[in-house]
Amino acid sequence: MNRRFRVAPAEDGLRLDQLLVRRLDQVGRRGAAMLIALGDVRLRGRRQPKAAVVHSGDLVDLCIPDELLARAHPVDAPPLPRRLGDVEMVHQDDHLTVLLKPAGRSTHPLDPEEESTVANHLAWADPRCLEVGGPAREGGLCHRLDRLTSGLLLAARTPEAYQALRRSFRAHRVEKGYLALVGGSPPTHGEVNEPIESLPSRRRVRVGSGQPALSSYRVRRRYPGAALVEVTTRTGRRHQVRAHMASVGHPLVEDLLYGGGSLTGWGGEPLLHAHRLCLPHPCDDHEVSFSADLPVTMEEALRRLDRPS
Repeated sequence: MNRRFRVAPAEDGLRLDQLLVRRLDQVGRRGAAMLIALGDVRLRGRRQPKAAVVHSGDLVDLCIPDELLARAHPVDAPPLPRRLGDVEMVHQDDHLTVLLKPAGRSTHPLDPEEESTVANHLAWADPRCLEVGGPAREGGLCHRLDRLTSGLLLAARTPEAYQALRRSFRAHRVEKGYLALVGGSPPTHGEVNEPIESLPSRRRVRVGSGQPALSSYRVRRRYPGAALVEVTTRTGRRHQVRAHMASVGHPLVEDLLYGGGSLTGWGGEPLLHAHRLCLPHPCDDHEVSFSADLPVTMEEALRRLDRPS
């Protein structure tokens, strides 16, 4: 969850970590220190140490990780219906719905007051999904995408379809294709077959231990200092594309969590777009596929990389 606020006169002279504890009681002192250490806090537009002194009127920008909100505010209720103009319905039949999520929007609520997630829009656009089973807060969605990742999301419209889709995910029968802008010059194609372990007390995942995970990739286009790659997965581990590409020396551009650096001419968030889904249809098991082009803003940003400076 992104948040911006100004330091009040009564808060003048506090340390940055003390300010966050006062403003964000759900994260506590340890959580505040972690936010600062991981670079999720900007004071006066820059990263600062936790002991930095704040002054009245200073602008503070922060991103509260989903994990912290989930631990502080467990959500057991279904999402409240709310129409969101930037969530697009790509496909719908009697059994499933496919939605297109923009980057910057969460998949489902992690705070009781949150009403701006894809699940909230789905509850408005297709209330049938609320009755299919699974965690109530997910509203029928069968998987999720990170907040900064754009792309396709799959939801069930009947309890039978939900169970069938979940079985397909567990059996690794759902193929997902991602487009990612990575740093450096990776080989034309490659494969990363390394397990991934999710660490509950940290935001990162660890490559080399944990659950099996397989990603294959091929270069779609090269740029000075970077490449647009298509990554295909059938396992759905947390941060799989980000962690696997970083493990072979090509983290996503601007993905600070996994060591991604800046790129001249880019100046945006990490580009990770779930552009393709291929799966057995929950009705009769025939193969169906869905695709979504890169957002226009991303296409324009990539075109800028080709222009001479």
